Amino acid sequence: MKHLRSTLSAGLLLAAIAVAPAPAAAAFVEGVAAYNRGDFAAAAEIWRQDAANGDAAAQRNLGLLYLNGQGVPKDEAAAAEWFRRSSDQGFPRASASLAEMYLRGVGVPKDAERAVSLYQRAAEAGLPEAQHNLAILIEAGFGAPKDPELARRWFQRAAAGGHEAARERLRRMEPQDDGDDMAVEADDIAGEPTDAASGDLPRVDQAGDGGLVDSLHAILSPSD
Repeated sequence: MKHLRSTLSAGLLLAAIAVAPAPAAAAFVEGVAAYNRGDFAAAAEIWRQDAANGDAAAQRNLGLLYLNGQGVPKDEAAAAEWFRRSSDQGFPRASASLAEMYLRGVGVPKDAERAVSLYQRAAEAGLPEAQHNLAILIEAGFGAPKDPELARRWFQRAAAGGHEAARERLRRMEPQDDGDDMAVEADDIAGEPTDAASGDLPRVDQAGDGGLVDSLHAILSPSD
């Protein structure tokens, strides 16, 4: 699952720092610095301690390390468990990471309905990548009732949050002469809460989670 590993590993976060006690925040940043210099074992040790103390961002990042075998033995089931703990605390990117694992059956049983539920959790929290991915699944009727209009609304929310693939999908969904109307409608919802609702600060890498591109075929195609 090379594609899954690359898309999930892209999003290590400087998250929840603003609301964390100062020593915890400093330790989290030390973990990010260790990760960036390639000292994955040190990052794992720092985040393991924070994760055990209930830090949702550290739990999500530790899950990424287990998923990729960076600084710890590769263990997809452990990755899913750390994502679950973080997701249960309301951390949107952990929900998105766990959703893709359920979608592909990596570390957990394949379960499209569970994937949709997790994407919806992250989408409702304002994560544009999850909004886009949820729209893809609803549009295809995969794990959820097929509903083109609901899918279109989620694409609009993702586009308003800056998700370029969602903007492109909306352009393909709309008749050419309605393009201006679509753009206005997306602008109207640009003020809705986005990823800031999760307490996220800028991430190490700006790439998103989830791995969905523009079609259900792209989601489920073998990648290695």
